[in-house]
Amino acid sequence: MALRDAVEVMMGKLVVTDTRQKVKVKYPLLPTLFGIIIAWLCGNNSCVAVADYWEDNRDFLKESIPGFPDHNISHDTVNRLLSVIKMSELQDFLMEFCRRYLESIGYDGIRCLNLDGQTNRALEYEPKLDVNGNKVMDSRTYDRLYYVTLYDSLMV
Repeated sequence: MALRDAVEVMMGKLVVTDTRQKVKVKYPLLPTLFGIIIAWLCGNNSCVAVADYWEDNRDFLKESIPGFPDHNISHDTVNRLLSVIKMSELQDFLMEFCRRYLESIGYDGIRCLNLDGQTNRALEYEPKLDVNGNKVMDSRTYDRLYYVTLYDSLMV
């Protein structure tokens, strides 16, 4: 139940603007985001893989995330949900959640960390500012958030 404890603590700290039309919402934002984050932590780094993980691990997700939806999610819905979230709101939260989760499962020993990163092009990014404070409209200069696939192996 260490994961459920971490999720409950962090749910109160996540502040993300939900711009969806309330009458059309089928998936509540916070439980759905936590389902996606847990799928990412388990190495599912595409929308299709997240939807498959959701379907295959429904019981685990239901017991780990308060308010988790009762029905499967499609990969298109995962992509649409991620595209309405501003990554500037989510970035600090993701780092804190991962840190707390690793602490909650009690990692000890020497770690060998393997990293791989990617970014979702559908997400809304804020452009960097030049020295005069004007927005630089070249997309290569945006502060993009990268999803990092991390494989943590303990050396005994």
